[in-house]
Amino acid sequence: MIIIGAPFVLALVELWHPQFAEGAEATLLPVADRWLVIHLLQLVLFTLLALAVYLTVDGVAGLAASIARIGAIVFAGLYAALDAVAGIATGVLASAANDLAPAERTTVATAIDTLFEHPLVGGGSSLLTIVASAAWLVAVLAAALALRQRGAHRVAVVLVGLSAFLFPLGHLPPNAQLALGCFAAGVTFAEFGPRVPRPA
Repeated sequence: MIIIGAPFVLALVELWHPQFAEGAEATLLPVADRWLVIHLLQLVLFTLLALAVYLTVDGVAGLAASIARIGAIVFAGLYAALDAVAGIATGVLASAANDLAPAERTTVATAIDTLFEHPLVGGGSSLLTIVASAAWLVAVLAAALALRQRGAHRVAVVLVGLSAFLFPLGHLPPNAQLALGCFAAGVTFAEFGPRVPRPA
């Protein structure tokens, strides 16, 4: 249930994810409450997504499955940290800023921009974002390889592999739906689709 349900629910939630493009005062403050709620939900859903990757290789032996498990755990920790800083912290500040006088609001919006654009822990192309995305890439590619070694059909392996490459491009629509849809479809096909006989 988690393997298919987590990416499906996350893909739905991401449909309402606001874009952060022109600075906090212009883009985040008007949707502060929605931004905060989505990132609180993401904190749970990204953890469940990592668990889905982990469970995809449950009971599978070998190096690829071990790498997938470790990568999923690393992804969960790093993405939770990313969400806490670039999502929840900025959402709390944005929500509070809406109750302030215009001059104070601008000061808080500047602080939000600074936090979101921080090169180490902010959103966008920060070091934390890059490393978290790399953890997903490694974990899911390893999971795809482990599925192949277990006898999953090539279609399933390709779909899961596509998810590995698509998700690091961002979790905003429509990319989130493509990446998460590929993962869910791939693991479903691996579970219920035709099997490829393993060589004796």
